[in-house]
Amino acid sequence: MPRARVNRNPDQQNSQKGSVKHPVRACVLIRVRHGRHFQVAHQIANIPGVKSAFAVVGAADVVVRIEVRDMSALVAVGTRIGDLQDVSTTETFVAAEV
Repeated sequence: MPRARVNRNPDQQNSQKGSVKHPVRACVLIRVRHGRHFQVAHQIANIPGVKSAFAVVGAADVVVRIEVRDMSALVAVGTRIGDLQDVSTTETFVAAEV
């Protein structure tokens, strides 16, 4: 009698069955030109995929929370943020899903 193939990796099983993908979540710490915290946070808040954007005090000037469908969408949002005139630097932290 032939053996049935057993796949013990649930991620592999899901990808074979056309599973529902989990969204990609990330936080971005942003440094901006002096005095532009609130303006940049407001601009970023209007970008599709951005769940929240707010000015902060500390190592970063603006913190952004993003949720998108996949990594390519995250890259697109990150590029759009980085291209804003008053943005100096960005640092993105992608959530590790378990």
